[in-house]
Amino acid sequence: MNKIWCRVNKKNMNRDKRIGLFLLMTVLLSALAGAIVWLAAGRLLLSGGWGLLCFVGYPAVFIGFFGGLLFLYNTTEMSTSL
Repeated sequence: MNKIWCRVNKKNMNRDKRIGLFLLMTVLLSALAGAIVWLAAGRLLLSGGWGLLCFVGYPAVFIGFFGGLLFLYNTTEMSTSL
């Protein structure tokens, strides 16, 4: 997440747009990672649309969104300005 934040933080945007872009990127990347895991092993365990939804949705929400929020709160720059 630090690499994503460093890349997004270099953009010439206001703080709210950088935060939104960071959260969007962490959600999309963690959803993509969940889809790759589902393609590799998930079809054997949970086949069908519900299995894909679980493998993509849970990482996107918990790792991507909530993990991204926790990362932003723990970042020294963001904790003083939020």
